Amino acid sequence: MGVRHLFFAILLSAGAFPCPAAAEGEREADALSRCAAEATIPGNVVIDDEYLWSLATEMARRSPTFTRQLSKIGRLAQVTTTIRLTGRTRSTAWVAQSVISQAPGRVTADVQIPRALLFGYGYVELIAHELEHVIEQANGVNLRELARTRHSGVYRLDWAPGRPFETVRAQSAGRAVAREYHAHERFACEPPEP
Repeated sequence: MGVRHLFFAILLSAGAFPCPAAAEGEREADALSRCAAEATIPGNVVIDDEYLWSLATEMARRSPTFTRQLSKIGRLAQVTTTIRLTGRTRSTAWVAQSVISQAPGRVTADVQIPRALLFGYGYVELIAHELEHVIEQANGVNLRELARTRHSGVYRLDWAPGRPFETVRAQSAGRAVAREYHAHERFACEPPEP
């Protein structure tokens, strides 16, 4: 069996870890913040940009939906996801994209978020939207088959470069996380009771 690549795009048209005590000299609030980050961003999600890392940890604090997404990905040992900023320009047909490669027993996702966002799209919605595509593929959702089924919530963008798939599920997840992120103050991160 070879490697299979799937391509998703958002188009312009459209922890359960115990929390250790604060380190020497660390404020308790900072320790709790660190605890939240360590408990919510699983090891199989790689975010190499400091701003995106900070944003993702804040998203996890504010959005139960995003925390569930991270938890799902964290439980999938066969999945590796990289979230990174790219230098997209206005000439591309999509705002963000996920390139997902599948091989037997392995799913690798490269989530690409543009540095300069266009038309009011926000990083929060884009990250959650793209992570939902990763979850769809890790769960074995057959997008090709569903795209042929009327009212399945999956469609193929035949006119776009690469003919990417889009799903109502990913759109809904992105919107839900954005609503939660903007509507709620920071969730408390407290260590579990012994």
